[in-house]
Amino acid sequence: EAYAAVLLDDLSWQAAVDDLTTVPDPLLRAVTWTNAMTRVRSGASTTREYLTIVQRHLAEETDPVVFDSVLRRVTRQVLPQWTAPEALAEAEQVVAEVSAAALEAGDPGRGLAAMRRLAMTTTDVSLLRRWLASGEARPGLEVDRDTRWIVVRRLVELDASGPDLIEAEAAADRSSNGHQASLAALAGRPDPAAKEDAWQRICDT
Repeated sequence: EAYAAVLLDDLSWQAAVDDLTTVPDPLLRAVTWTNAMTRVRSGASTTREYLTIVQRHLAEETDPVVFDSVLRRVTRQVLPQWTAPEALAEAEQVVAEVSAAALEAGDPGRGLAAMRRLAMTTTDVSLLRRWLASGEARPGLEVDRDTRWIVVRRLVELDASGPDLIEAEAAADRSSNGHQASLAALAGRPDPAAKEDAWQRICDT
């Protein structure tokens, strides 16, 4: 077996990007999205250019698998590993806007992915609190247990909530996953002493 990263020339790549939304085959769109990541990894494109493609096209990606796959790569690799700290807020806003648009579209296939990525990146504190209070992100779309923890962690990261919310959520979720999520939320507090405290709790677990 062999593997090769094939990059288009700049003119062909620009044409592929311009027409990405209109490509009828989801497999071809998936390959194009993968190629966009490869271009950043190889230095042929910048993270900012990749996020511009996300901003232009991802909200219109109707295939749930492709949509979720791209969002996972963005939130697991592009934002935490490839985005400079000073550019992170703007990059998160791009993801939040794309996710909000997909969530508002109302189709069932993309709802869960859009809800969770919006919870990870939004700065809309009131929205997050409404989700916790109502248990719904939109009519018929439940804020499930895993998403609740994402919301809690985001509120803590934004310094909009603290240990009391984490403890209340942990009391409602006694599972092993709930315990781990509570520790992650504690570590997410924007305070060095809080992070040290969370680290000690992890080591003592």
